[in-house]
Amino acid sequence: MGCTSTCMKCVLNLFNVILGLSGLVLIVFGVSLLQSANVAEIYVIIAMGGINLVAAILGCCGICHENVCMTATYAVFILCSLIGQIYNKIRPAKTDDFKRIIRESLQKVWNSEIKTPGAMDSTQISLKCCGLDGPGDYLKIGRYVPPPSCFPEDTTNISNSYFTIGCIHATEDKVFTLSKYQTSSEWGVIAVTAVLAIFAIYLVFRFNNKNHRYRY
Repeated sequence: MGCTSTCMKCVLNLFNVILGLSGLVLIVFGVSLLQSANVAEIYVIIAMGGINLVAAILGCCGICHENVCMTATYAVFILCSLIGQIYNKIRPAKTDDFKRIIRESLQKVWNSEIKTPGAMDSTQISLKCCGLDGPGDYLKIGRYVPPPSCFPEDTTNISNSYFTIGCIHATEDKVFTLSKYQTSSEWGVIAVTAVLAIFAIYLVFRFNNKNHRYRY
């Protein structure tokens, strides 16, 4: 195998490690959000993380063993990822719809809290928030003191030391912070993904040609 192909293999494997790590980060981030809200977009984040992780494993194994089938499958994953990224970049943002989904999701948890106190605990602890729109929500349902999960650790006995931000706003902040970070680096990611796709397709043809030469 020539120097060009060897360099491409090294570059692809380096990016595959990064791709796999990013997949793990997305999965962990998505799972942490599931504790606060059952939002459809969160499942998309987890799915993207899983796809990245599987693609990275396929890519590393296929390239290291010069396996045509695995490398071709990896190339398809990368191309699908590239198409998805471009579509996500050019489609109009639906911030209002996303906020509505978050509110509806947390409203279900809040309804459970009204019937069964403690249903909001995991959400409030993980996001450091209190109530839907704020601690005043507990006053509206006849609870004059917010639950312990509304307080920072070791401060449940201190008056007015509870979290003042509502869980809807806290969830929006957490999700949109990730979205802003993604938006700022989208074109760079698209460019890198395009290069990976070209390298992967090139290696598929090189591996295939090499196999044909060995047969004759």
